[in-house]
Amino acid sequence: MNRRFISLVLPVFLLVGCYKNDFGQRRFKPNRFSVTPNSNQNYVNIIDTLGFYIPILDSAFVSEYNLEDYQSGLKFYSNGKFGLFKGVDMLNPASFKPDQAQMGYYNYSSKGFVLEYFYKVPGRKYRRSIDSLLITQSSIDTLYIQSFRSATSIDEITKYIKVPLPINALKFKPDW
Repeated sequence: MNRRFISLVLPVFLLVGCYKNDFGQRRFKPNRFSVTPNSNQNYVNIIDTLGFYIPILDSAFVSEYNLEDYQSGLKFYSNGKFGLFKGVDMLNPASFKPDQAQMGYYNYSSKGFVLEYFYKVPGRKYRRSIDSLLITQSSIDTLYIQSFRSATSIDEITKYIKVPLPINALKFKPDW
């Protein structure tokens, strides 16, 4: 009975292509991404894997949604991985554990610097986002990332500034 159950359930699990970790974050298989993880070592001239990049949001937006004490941002790792963190405590290194972040991959090539991740949309579904880092406008301390959501929406450019991470937050490795 157990063998038959496993033989029926296992193919379904393998077709799904993702699972949830202990923090409830979806972990998609690398083959679901169109961006291949970075192999170009010149990425260190554009991003800093020791920093945390926080978005600079419009003050009206921040007050409308009560985000004064809410911090989100991007943490880049080596091997073409990055985490999109939401609701972190900048003074608590444990809030920077990668298994609490949305997973993503980046690639730096002659075509540019591309970031890809999945985000949740209503209906328990996920949609892919492929964003571009605007290299000509960015520096290692300030990133400008252009987001393309759909053919009918306006491309959005978000400015991110680098802030230092607590030393103990640098020891964590991504779980994807």
